[in-house]
Amino acid sequence: MLTRLVKTTQIDQVDINGQIINIIRLDQNDPFVCGNKWLKLSLNITEESNRYATFGGPHSNHLHAFSYACKQLNKQHVVFVRGIGPKDTPTLLDIQKNNGLIVRLSKKDYAKKQQQLMQQRWKNIYGEMSFIPEGGNNQNAVNACASWYRSLNLPENAIVAVSIGTGCTFTGIANALHKHTTLVGLPAFYMHEQMQSELLESTSLGELHILNAQKQERFAKMDLIQWNQMLAFEAKTQILLDPVYTGKTLFRFIKHYQDTCNRPLYFIHTGGLQGRRVYQQQYS
Repeated sequence: MLTRLVKTTQIDQVDINGQIINIIRLDQNDPFVCGNKWLKLSLNITEESNRYATFGGPHSNHLHAFSYACKQLNKQHVVFVRGIGPKDTPTLLDIQKNNGLIVRLSKKDYAKKQQQLMQQRWKNIYGEMSFIPEGGNNQNAVNACASWYRSLNLPENAIVAVSIGTGCTFTGIANALHKHTTLVGLPAFYMHEQMQSELLESTSLGELHILNAQKQERFAKMDLIQWNQMLAFEAKTQILLDPVYTGKTLFRFIKHYQDTCNRPLYFIHTGGLQGRRVYQQQYS
């Protein structure tokens, strides 16, 4: 089990046009299994199995962190990758270096990834393995995120923001909120009302909000204006962001609360910096 839970998570204050934002630096917890990815894997990779498998796209932060976690714990691992792509990505090349087995799936087969018959078929082909859901999204991960949040001991009147992919980290934190704390979810894509409703129904003593992306905003797509905005923030603060999540969601959070809030503002940096490599090639 990944038992090296960080006792104190680094929190850095930044001043954005007079507004103080406290950045909770999960990205600093581990150089490879960083951010909320480590939290979501911490109760999922245990001594009960010697071989694990999970799912994701060819640039997936989850797959990347999963592979390094398995390497650190001497676990054999298999990654099932969405799409029959023509070339390997930097993410997949790292997984190969960690001796992970990479299985490319058609979108049709990938859509069946949670079906027991399909998983049994893969076991018959590739050997026995324990499956972790895409993004590490299960109750173990929710519990780990809740425990970590409680350990922060943030001010009771804080407004805490976190990016949303699967919603696992948001749900875990929601379960651990103080009744006077507000949790703001920042989707990395335009989130339809049904998913918003499901997340806002999470068990919580605190107040829950979703600050949605614009309808035209697509997952993992960053334009040149957003890229330059992210680089300007990094030059000022020396805090690197990732283009899929924090590089977009942080600025949505700042814009919404700029000059309108006298409560302490916290933004959780969820890691994912390995994903910068593809964007750096694109905009270099």
